[in-house]
Order: sequence, then structure tokens, then C-alpha cells
Amino acid sequence: MKAQISIILSEDVIRATIKDIGVQVLYPDLNTQDGFEAIYEQASLRARGNLTVSSDNNGFVVRIGFKDYSSVNSSRFVNELMSEYIKKRSSLALNGDAEEFYKEQAKIYERQFSEESAKLSKFSKQHALWDVTEQKKLLLGKRDDDAKSLQQTDGEISKKEAEADSIRQGISALRLRTALPPEIYGTAQLNSEVKPLKKGDDFSGDPPLINIKIYQQLSSSLVDRNFELSGLKQLRIRQIEAIQRSDRELQDLSDAEPIFLSLQRSVSQTQYYINALNKSGVDARVNNLWSSGETSSGIRILQTAVSPTTAYFPRPKLFIFLGLVSGAACAICFLYAVYLFGLIQWGAASK
Repeated sequence: MKAQISIILSEDVIRATIKDIGVQVLYPDLNTQDGFEAIYEQASLRARGNLTVSSDNNGFVVRIGFKDYSSVNSSRFVNELMSEYIKKRSSLALNGDAEEFYKEQAKIYERQFSEESAKLSKFSKQHALWDVTEQKKLLLGKRDDDAKSLQQTDGEISKKEAEADSIRQGISALRLRTALPPEIYGTAQLNSEVKPLKKGDDFSGDPPLINIKIYQQLSSSLVDRNFELSGLKQLRIRQIEAIQRSDRELQDLSDAEPIFLSLQRSVSQTQYYINALNKSGVDARVNNLWSSGETSSGIRILQTAVSPTTAYFPRPKLFIFLGLVSGAACAICFLYAVYLFGLIQWGAASK
């Protein structure tokens, strides 16, 4: 109830009441040459000093009184003050249409949320996106694994090529003049440092069968190395293609990331607005129910101010009674004084 009394005694309510009645009606002695603001300031100070507002012990009833030389102005001021208070309290209370307003706004954002969600879903399916950060991590990890595998393949290729060169040199040393088909010897050129064998070399004096056996083993090993090199080179091509594919996917992901994140933020923000509006609608409903006993709909004027038919002061009956009582007291005191004076005179005469 203190809050209601503070509203009644607020500057806005008092000034609005003075404006409704008129400054010159309430206080005709104010100088109109002081300016509009100065006049209302002085009138407000006077009215506040003559205004009394109190409440009962239960805090359900407010009593308002206003002192003025004119009883008509007093009752009018109180009635206008109550009207302005009700208007002010209604404006301060939550608007009754707020719940419907929040619901309508929530519906608008729900339609917007559906449209944005459809756009996000379509864009995600088109670019195979679900989580840009996680997808980037997976792609980078896959690219690193492919790069490591490529390095290992390059190392294996270098090793196999070195072994094949060594076998070719052995075959050349064993049978320099033997023309081998490309399927066995390969397309590589002989090492320029390999020199033809002479009759006096130790190797040329080995038994012919041993030379043939060695020749066959080296030829078989060379064929195996060539097949392994062919497979490793094909593997290297696929690994390079995998790395290039990962690079393209990372580039596509980087290009699509701003649009995807923008759509995602729009959906999240719209969802946040919907939740906030729904919460505000619930709060508005609760506040409306809670304030139903405090708003203007629950405020009732129990008794309007009326002009008194008789003067409040002085009261004739009271003064007549007081006059009779005081007169009787004075008469008794006078008679007692005369009695005492008579006794004194009689005592003096008897002596």
C-alpha cells in the first residue's frame, strides 16, 4: 500500500489534478507573470502541503483529505486526484494486451524459424555439411595421414628403384651383350660406369651353369622389382589424388563455412527470440493475474468527497456546552469566595 500512496503523492498525479481543476481556480493569488512552470511548481507545493493520505491498519482502504478555503474545491480536488491516480496506476501496470502481443510476435518468429531451418537444411545437404569445425578436423587428419603415406611410398619407390638398378648392373656385368626384352630389363638405361667384361676377369671363368643360374635369379628379381615399382607408382598416384581431393574439400568447406555459419546463427538467434517471447508471454500472464487486485480494475472509490453542509470549526454545540460548564464553575467559585469573605467579616465583628 505504500507504493500506492507514493503514486498518489507523486508529482505527475498532483500536477495533472491541478491542471484538470485549473491553477487560477485553486490558487487565484498566484502571479501568472512568473511563467507556466513556476506557477505549477508553486501550486504543486501548496497542494502537497494541504494533502493528507493515509491507510487503515489492514492496508486495503486509503483515505484522502485536502484542506482548502473552499469546500467545493476540496471535494473536487480529491475526486480529480483519485481519477488521475487510477489513470497513472493503469499506465504503470502491465498492459493487458501484452500477452497477445508476445504471442503474435512469437508466431512471426516461428514462421521465420521454419524458413531459415529449411534453408539451412537444404544448404547442408547440398554441401554435405553438419559441423564445419568437426569436418575440418577430420579432413585435416585424413590429409595428414595421406601425406605420411605418400612419404612412405616415395621412400619405398626410391628403395625399389635402387635395388632394380643394382640388379640391372649385375645382369649387365653377367651378360653384357645379351639383348633382354623390356619386360625383363625395363626401360632404364645402363649405368655408364659399368664396363664390359674381358676374358681374363674372374667372373668370366665361372662354370657356365652357375652363370646361367645367377642370370635367371637376377632376371626374376628384376621382374619382381619392376612389378613392385609399378604398383608403388600407382599407389603414389592415388595418394596424390587423395591429398588433392582433401585440399579441394577443405577449400569448398572454407568457401561454404561463412554461409553455413550465418544460417546457423540466424536459426539459433530466431530460436532464442522465440523462447524469450514465450517467456515474456508467460510472465505477462502471471503479472496480469498477480496484479489483478492491484490495477485499476481492483481499485474502487468507497466514498467520493463531498462539500460539508456545516462549518467544521467552530462547532456551536460544543462551545455552548463549554460556556455553560465554565459559567457554572465561575458562579460556584464566586459564591464560595463570598461565603469565605462573609465568614471573615463575621469573625472580625465578634471580636
